Amino acid sequence: MRFSQWIEYAVLNLSAASAIALDACLLVIVKFRDFSKPTDALKWAGAVGLTHVLFPMFGFVGGWLIINRYPAAASGIYALGAILLGILIYVVVREAIEPESVLESNLSHGVAATTSFYSFWVPVFYVSLDALLSGLGKTVLIARYPKQLAVLSFLIVGSLVAFLTLLAGLISRRLHQRWISNNSPTVAGIARATTIGVISEIVLFSFFLIWCVADLIINLPENLHLDIPFVFILFTGLTLGSVVSLLFFKRIRVKQLSKVRSLLNP
Repeated sequence: MRFSQWIEYAVLNLSAASAIALDACLLVIVKFRDFSKPTDALKWAGAVGLTHVLFPMFGFVGGWLIINRYPAAASGIYALGAILLGILIYVVVREAIEPESVLESNLSHGVAATTSFYSFWVPVFYVSLDALLSGLGKTVLIARYPKQLAVLSFLIVGSLVAFLTLLAGLISRRLHQRWISNNSPTVAGIARATTIGVISEIVLFSFFLIWCVADLIINLPENLHLDIPFVFILFTGLTLGSVVSLLFFKRIRVKQLSKVRSLLNP
């Protein structure tokens, strides 16, 4: 491959890892008040990181095996991936602008009780559902690169997700130490970070959605398919994500401020 293609490959892997890991990192960071011991932060971040590696694997590997065994099924896989990513964007927006559910409101109290199976693993699986939906959407990487690089991509993305969530755990622990020394970050500062994180999720998932749609069109029968440049896919995906973000930006910002305020001042 050309050097520019290697750069593109690296950027795509980083984008995929960021899209999967963002919500987990945000959750781990905003729960900093519950991490009284270093092991609390590492255990929570490690568990969320593990599920965010394994859950996308099911969809990614499943789609990869189907496409390799039944090439004609590629269009169906990409169509399903686009639908799931559309649902995922809806879920991200809904959770960002709606009041906290009962489960979410209890997470801050349940995280510290890591000796209980349900109080730990139920919240972990709850915040990992989007990773399960996103896996199939990442099969677009398969058609663009050789099989060996597709496999390597999965390993790279999984490693980056684990690293990012563990890094979030360390940041959360540092914030906890600042909090107990009465030097905690401001509500506005944390809300600003979570708002940026939500918008980044929307933009990244929109990019992969458009990529799935483009690969669906590219894999149509010869008399129907179109050749779509990757630059056009990138531009359209980022534009879609930006438009959706702008439509809901004010509500996302207000709700994130409210959620962080309720978290820091229960």
